[in-house]
Amino acid sequence: MMNIKIYPSESKGSINGISSKSYAHRFLIAAALSSGVSTLDNVILNDDILRTIEGLKVLGAQFVIFDHTIRIHGIDLKKRHEHVVINAHESGSTLRFLIPLASHLSASTTFRGSETLLKRPLSVYEKLYKEHDIQFEMIDQDLHLGSFPRQTQYRISGAVSSQFISGLLFVFPLLDYSSELIIVDHIASKPYVDLTLSIMEKFGLTVIEKDNTYFVEKNQSYKPIHEYCENDFSQAAFFAILGAINHEVSLSGLSLQSKQGDKQFISDLQHLGVNIEIDELITIFKSSIKSGTIDLEATPDLGPIYFVLALFSEEQIVFTNTKRLAIKESNRVEAMRIELEKIGATMIVSDNQVIVKRLEHPIYTECFNTHNDHRIAMALSILATTLPWPTIINNADCVNKSYPDFFKHLRSLNIHLEEL
Repeated sequence: MMNIKIYPSESKGSINGISSKSYAHRFLIAAALSSGVSTLDNVILNDDILRTIEGLKVLGAQFVIFDHTIRIHGIDLKKRHEHVVINAHESGSTLRFLIPLASHLSASTTFRGSETLLKRPLSVYEKLYKEHDIQFEMIDQDLHLGSFPRQTQYRISGAVSSQFISGLLFVFPLLDYSSELIIVDHIASKPYVDLTLSIMEKFGLTVIEKDNTYFVEKNQSYKPIHEYCENDFSQAAFFAILGAINHEVSLSGLSLQSKQGDKQFISDLQHLGVNIEIDELITIFKSSIKSGTIDLEATPDLGPIYFVLALFSEEQIVFTNTKRLAIKESNRVEAMRIELEKIGATMIVSDNQVIVKRLEHPIYTECFNTHNDHRIAMALSILATTLPWPTIINNADCVNKSYPDFFKHLRSLNIHLEEL
């Protein structure tokens, strides 16, 4: 386990960031389903992406990885497996994206993962499979499921996670019957469904969307492509807020045409009075943070670093639609409340809302705990740069889940830190 000590430091400089985990997951799945060889450039591997690669290998895809390029040889979709075992470790994206695909390509499937992963909600799939008397059950901490349920119309909830919708959409074009996916309520984090659709379109697929319903024609084919992986807005948000509360930081390599949902951080920060200059670079200046209200319905991954930002507001920031933060790698509301209260912060938590008040005078704490959650670790590290004493981040290597080079990049922005 790695601990990091972060010293009070004034940030400065520019950072290019890393490739989007959300984009890479989706591209690799689509490429594995194509009849040929696809290539993805600008990929920074992390634990979650490696789990998706390993899962797709089990299903028959082949991967050649060199530098920051991945070459993907597609699965023989005519081949069906009797039984496959896929270990998703701690990757919720891998689990939820691959459940429909694995059960389509195999008569039975066992998914393994960490204890925390398999406690995260899977009720949307469970209901769908059990409606058809198809196995979907936990046995000895493994998830066992049968073959993919066959029907022309699928009705599911979109309120738990958009990943269920994406997982189904990847499979529908491969079926020998046309499919209709009806979302019976609202779609949580809908921009991530839009990202899935945009990548599928690049691979030659057609999905018609109308009024929370998706129509997919049968017997479509994924066509191999060569693509450059977008840089990640979710991770860039941490450095943007470093600039807003510490000192000027510039971000490069971000496409404002991206479908990534966490691109929303730019307009959120502007709404709160942060001075942002958008040119070839996106430069964020240290600013007076206004009080206000931020809706986290579509961007729950931004919650932890936004709670840090709120400590520097004029009075307070109110965050709405926070319920889903409880079902991430940790209960992110509770984890951040525990850690921020160590320095005297006030978080008022209700069922679906969090209020974080301005912190005038932090009180001393020697260390923060990460709750084994990569986004908690990164958020608390950004906060630590502003405290008037050195602060230890315990179990800091949990950032490997999404951003193995986080501390290297933080150091490149003039932040003094050391590994203990």
